[in-house]
Amino acid sequence: MPTEQEIFRESIKPKSDQLNADDLLLADLKITITRVKVQPGEQGTWIYFAEGEGDRKPWKPSKGMKRVLGEVYGDDDFGRWVGHQVVLYRDPTVEWAKAEVGGIRIRAMTGIPGARVFSTTISKSVKRPLRVARLDGGPSTAKVEPTPEDIEAAAKKKAELDAWAQKWSAGVIKAIGKADDNGAVDEVMAKAKENLDRLKTSHPDHAAAIDAAITARNDANKT
Repeated sequence: MPTEQEIFRESIKPKSDQLNADDLLLADLKITITRVKVQPGEQGTWIYFAEGEGDRKPWKPSKGMKRVLGEVYGDDDFGRWVGHQVVLYRDPTVEWAKAEVGGIRIRAMTGIPGARVFSTTISKSVKRPLRVARLDGGPSTAKVEPTPEDIEAAAKKKAELDAWAQKWSAGVIKAIGKADDNGAVDEVMAKAKENLDRLKTSHPDHAAAIDAAITARNDANKT
C-alpha cells in the first residue's frame, strides 16, 4: 500500500518520455546506469537507469553534464559507463531562453577519487563551477544500442568491402591464370600477401577461391 507521501509525489510527476528537472523537485535521485544510447543531436545521449522508471524514461543530460560524464568515464567506450552511479539534483537557476526554468545537474558520482570541481558552461560568456562529490562503486558491462545512422554506416561499409573483395580476388585469380610457371604464381602471391591475409578474415570464400586457382595453375604448369 503506497504511503500518502508516495501518492503525493506520484501525482505531481511531469508526464514525459524522459527524466525532467521537475522530477527532482522534492528529492535528489541516485541512479545506476544500465544502458547508454548515443545518437546525433544535443539531447542525443540517452542514459537508462535501474531505479524507478529509468528503463523507459532515460536521463538526457545537457551538454555541460555530458562533458562531465565524458571527462570522468571517457567517450571511446560507453560500456564503461554502465554500473556507475550518479546522484542528480534539480538546479533552479538553469536558464533556457533567458528564463530560469531549472535543469538537472550532477551532485555526486562514482569513478572519481575524491570531490572535484568542473567548469560548466551556463551561456556563451558565462561559466560556473560545479562541485561533484565522490560516490563508492564501479562499472559493469555495457549495452550500447546502435543508432539508425550507425546501422546505415555499417551496411555501407560492408557493401564497399564486399565489392572490393569481389573485384580484388577476381583480379588475382586472373593473374594466377596467366602465370606460365610456378615461380610466376609465387610472384603474384607475394605481391598479394597483405591483402590476402585481410581477405582470409573478412571473406574466406574468396580466399578459398584464390587457393583453388593456385592449385589448378600449379597443376597445369606441371604438365
